[in-house]
Amino acid sequence: MMFYRHLAVFAALVTSTSASCLYGTSLAPRKVNHDGTVPVATFNYTSEGGPLHWVGLNATANRECGHGLTQSPIVLNTQIIPRVPKGSLTMSIPNVMSAEFENLGSTVEVVVGGKLNANGKDYKLVQFHFHTPSEHRINEEYSPMEVHFVFQTPGKFIKFIQSIP
Repeated sequence: MMFYRHLAVFAALVTSTSASCLYGTSLAPRKVNHDGTVPVATFNYTSEGGPLHWVGLNATANRECGHGLTQSPIVLNTQIIPRVPKGSLTMSIPNVMSAEFENLGSTVEVVVGGKLNANGKDYKLVQFHFHTPSEHRINEEYSPMEVHFVFQTPGKFIKFIQSIP
């Protein structure tokens, strides 16, 4: 129950994300090397390569990480988080017999089917991935892990849901 409460809270907060979370969507298409492997990210989640330094790693590609209001990393203040109206968010991810977990260097990503309906608008689950430690903070506190669900409409509008266990 706690998981879904966190999920609903974050769905209301964030509608766009960092480039790493957009991977595999129309805004950052999945890239595959000639040998079938995927490029591994050069940023990380600790020290000089961590979220507070992302804009400095590539000022052009990571501009929003330093200047955007809804880009990674995000600090969430539970005193001002809006509540999601009951019934305004429905997420469906089917059970799967197996799934491929892909190590992208900065995260582990899973591509499975699923959908989200938020305020009457439908989104397709493009991928979900994990971060450890958490990329974002709640009341200035990091968590050991978080999961990001990345959804997209046919019109390329992205919806991002974060859950911190």
